[in-house]
Amino acid sequence: SSYRFVSSGINAEYGDQWYTFLRQHQILCERLFQIDTYNRAVVEQEMKDRKSRKEPTAQAIKMRQPNPMPVEHYYNHFLSLVKDLLDCNVEPAVYEDKLREMFGVNAYIAFTLDKLITHIVRQSHTLATDTTCNQIKSSYLKHRGQGGAGGSLSTQPTRSTAETTYLKETEQLLSEHNLYKIYFYKQGSKLTIELLDGEQVDETENEETGRSEDAGQGAGVNDKGESMDTSTT
Repeated sequence: SSYRFVSSGINAEYGDQWYTFLRQHQILCERLFQIDTYNRAVVEQEMKDRKSRKEPTAQAIKMRQPNPMPVEHYYNHFLSLVKDLLDCNVEPAVYEDKLREMFGVNAYIAFTLDKLITHIVRQSHTLATDTTCNQIKSSYLKHRGQGGAGGSLSTQPTRSTAETTYLKETEQLLSEHNLYKIYFYKQGSKLTIELLDGEQVDETENEETGRSEDAGQGAGVNDKGESMDTSTT
């Protein structure tokens, strides 16, 4: 198992702008996953009931036209609708009505995806143009090459000094901003975020110094080779 102090299995210290982008991206992924999961359930039920299900009452009395689209195509059609909404090719009210036709009461999950995606695009532009954001990225790439931005969990104690150096450098870059320690774990596609303050950074440095002196005993890693939670509360 491996991790990054920023991006594959990584260890990264990001400021507010990076944190905001990651949270927005996470929300987008969660909503898409929810819609996809619900659509799979609808397809599965449709396969079971297609032969025996009676015509819905609303369609029988001509109050509603049957949806000509097979349920298997709902998710791809949903993605197309989101693109059309972003391109202003469909009105928001029409977009929402079409989602209700496909996903019923669960459609609300996707009602504001266009606004969320717009925020992500704006945030991406900020990350690409903001001086501090680019300094943070450069710092990460430098320390990643030096072994201070992640690797195998089983060998983490050997990188404690390099990771502490990375943490201190990022603290200097973000002296007037919130500091987050963000871990991306390759196994299980897991992401964790911890908000740090100055005292926590100092404590981390002291803890890592102590661990490096005791690395022979595998400090910071349990007997299964997994990282141990050492965050303070």
